[in-house]
This record gives sequence, C-alpha cells and structure tokens, in this order.
Amino acid sequence: MYDDIIARPGENGAEDELLTVHSEDVAELAPDLCGDDLRRLASIVGRLHDFGKATTYFQHHVRGKPVKDVRSTYHARLGAFAAFHVLTECGYDDRDCLAGLLSILRHHGRLPDAAEQLVKTTKAERAEEGSAYLAGQLSDIEDGEDRTAVAHELLQKASGGTVSWTSFRDAMREGDIYDRVLDLVGEAKGR
Repeated sequence: MYDDIIARPGENGAEDELLTVHSEDVAELAPDLCGDDLRRLASIVGRLHDFGKATTYFQHHVRGKPVKDVRSTYHARLGAFAAFHVLTECGYDDRDCLAGLLSILRHHGRLPDAAEQLVKTTKAERAEEGSAYLAGQLSDIEDGEDRTAVAHELLQKASGGTVSWTSFRDAMREGDIYDRVLDLVGEAKGR
C-alpha cells in the first residue's frame, strides 16, 4: 500500500525495504534482546526507531535526490519523540519513557552527556529555533496522504491502537511532549 515510503533502497537488484516492513521486523526482533519485563517496551522502540523516515526529505535523501537542508533528512529525533509519546500514553514510568527516547535519539551515534544534550535539543525544538527541524518534518508528513497513513499505522501498531497520528502531531505542536521531557530531565538531573 505504501510502496513509495522505504526504510532503505535494495542492494544488488534486491527490492527496496518498505518502512512499514522494516519497522515490523525490528519490533519483532528487539524484544529478543531483553528480559521479559522490557519486551513490550523494546517492541515499541523497535517499531518507532525509524519513524522519521516517513518524510519526503528522507525519502529524497535515501534515493540520492538533492535535499536543501540536510538536517531535514535526520530521522532519529522525530522517532525519539514519537516513542516517548507512545510510551507515556501506554503508561510506562518516567525512566522507561526517557530511556526509550534516548535509545532512538542516539541510535546512530554516541551518548554524550545525555541530559544536557536532550535539554538543549528539546528547548530548541520547543522554540523552533537554532537546530530545530521537527516542525517542518511534522508538516511534511501531514501534507502527504501516504506519509500520514504510514505515520498513523506505525503509531497505532506501536501503541496497541491508543496513539494516532493526529494525537501525536497535536501533542508536538502544542508543546506538551517537549514540556514533559523537560520536566522529567530536570527532575532526573536533580536526583
């Protein structure tokens, strides 16, 4: 159905890997890496780790087409906030929600001072300044029926039907997710 939204192009004549298929595969494999108490959390994180690949920007990038601002192709940040929202809505404790967010946020890099970096990133996104780019990614997904459908499907499957594209988008645009992250990181740093 969404055969134009891919996670990565096929190599050596293989078919492109669809984002929905890749997300399903990781959601099924990730729980095998942890104990029983974290299996569901691992599945949610696995399913949403590449959520940000649903943007036009990433789709152009992965196909070798030019993109004006390379930051708009970054996919981890949007997936991290999506996972945080889903985990929160599914009733996970604060520590697990932050762990899910950080595991996706840094899944292609190092974990420097996680709290400091997360506060800086979240404040920039909340104010839509400096290093911010999520508002543009949200609008991009919203502007495409196929992109919106993929984002909705990923959120629905990750949350067991409790989180929709609309609820996530609204929580991001209203700043609720950013405010919650900043509150939790502030509390964590105080401990």
